[in-house]
Amino acid sequence: MAILRRNSILHTYANPGAYQVRFIASTASACLDTVVRTIHVLPNPESQFAISIDSCTYTVNITDASTLGNTYQWSFGDSDTSSLRNPQHGYLAPGSYDILHTVFTDSLCVDTTMMHISLPPLPTPDFSYSVAPCDSNVTFTNLSTDYVSAQWIFGDNTVSHELSPQHTYELAGTIPVQLVVMSAAHCPDTLEKTIQFVSYKAAKFDFKVDSCSGIVNFIDVTENAVIYDWDFGDGTTSTEKNPKHQYPNAGKYTTYLKVNNETGCVDSARNVVTFELPDGEKIFVPNTFTPNGDGLNDYFAISVFRPCDIYSIEIFDRWGKMIYQNEDAAEMVWDGTYQGDQVPGDIYVYLLKREGMQRQGIVNVIR
Repeated sequence: MAILRRNSILHTYANPGAYQVRFIASTASACLDTVVRTIHVLPNPESQFAISIDSCTYTVNITDASTLGNTYQWSFGDSDTSSLRNPQHGYLAPGSYDILHTVFTDSLCVDTTMMHISLPPLPTPDFSYSVAPCDSNVTFTNLSTDYVSAQWIFGDNTVSHELSPQHTYELAGTIPVQLVVMSAAHCPDTLEKTIQFVSYKAAKFDFKVDSCSGIVNFIDVTENAVIYDWDFGDGTTSTEKNPKHQYPNAGKYTTYLKVNNETGCVDSARNVVTFELPDGEKIFVPNTFTPNGDGLNDYFAISVFRPCDIYSIEIFDRWGKMIYQNEDAAEMVWDGTYQGDQVPGDIYVYLLKREGMQRQGIVNVIR
């Protein structure tokens, strides 16, 4: 047995475990004494971890995969730290960062590992636009940064993926436009701006007079103007696109329309409205018919002049049995039969109905 004659010695064990250490001491006269001690070599921890990065929010989720760890210390490379085992960390800015992981056992054995991450910059959308006076062709200029693709949403149900597109509008006035940009890391950002312009629109309109109510409806009016100014020729005005108007007296009225008034893109039109006071509805219901096949007065039908409403009609015999029905009395023609058989000569009751009104009368069938 070899004896190493030193006061102290350093020895490295290859593996953890329990080891018996024998120490033999001797005097100069070769007197010996021995002591045996058991020492325990503890295992070292091994630092390991995995990360997942949300490049759009700069959030890093860390999963510890260390062995034999008891205490953990994280340094995220931006002066922030954590002692959680599986921390989540949010960075405030793009850049390169070194994440340092230090793991300790309960006996303060330690191991360290480092991982380098890079957070790309997020896209920043921005744009400007220009349009010639009274034109509707708008030029958009993309001023965004840190993006690889763009989508334009023009506010009129059309889109474009061009870098800096031109777009011709049917609309005018105040229009919301969105620009959506995407970074190389597939992170989107959206900017909405309200653009404003007035384009030239030729003024035009037509009208219809409701003979029942006497209301004049102005139709086929210039589309997509910004401003509408009406002068109905009787001292009244409107700024609606499709106004309704009732004149106080019969006569001829010159109606004027100006579109985009008080701008540099104004245009005007006029029409003469001939207005007659409404005579109301006229309905003629005969009280007798002779369904005998001689070609004269063989059918019961209603004559409606200047119809304003749709009437339904029901016809009953003297015992209250309904023998005829039609949802549109103006279109009805009754030949004096019921279920294919001729009804006897007699007096029958009819009901004319519309919403909120019911009119009753009689019709005499003569054979």
